[in-house]
Amino acid sequence: MLWIFFIGGLTIFNIFLGIISGFGEEFGWRGFMFPALYKIGPGVAFIGGGLIWFAWHLPLMLVFPQPAVFTFWQNIINILSTAVGSIATFFFLAFVYIKTENIFVASVAHLTLNNSSRAFSYFVIGQSQLAANIGQILVMVAVAAVLFYSKEFRVFEEYFKKTQA
Repeated sequence: MLWIFFIGGLTIFNIFLGIISGFGEEFGWRGFMFPALYKIGPGVAFIGGGLIWFAWHLPLMLVFPQPAVFTFWQNIINILSTAVGSIATFFFLAFVYIKTENIFVASVAHLTLNNSSRAFSYFVIGQSQLAANIGQILVMVAVAAVLFYSKEFRVFEEYFKKTQA
């Protein structure tokens, strides 16, 4: 059964609904909110936008099954690491949107992240939701770090200079 959920999470079973929900979220987050926050400043756009995005997704933490014994510190670590992961993921999806200048591409990237993380979490969730979250967060932080240190973030400055001209 686990393999059926895994394969279903990566295939057509989630694509149509994922594109609809991904497009709706990306239109609001990257198409509207991110450019508005970037006008205030890049830090506000990435950190503030990522934290707002984290708050939006916070109810999902109530939906996912939690172990019977989840200590106070595990809850704190889970929440803080998910906040950091949300900022990194927000940065990545903003990068995809600005680099391609296409909200549909950002929607497909969002869909891919959702489906792959959900599909792979089936293997870890029985053991530890915290471990599943930290695994996903480490991947997104690594992706954001590679983009940052490879100077790919300059695409934001170039894009906003071009759109303001």
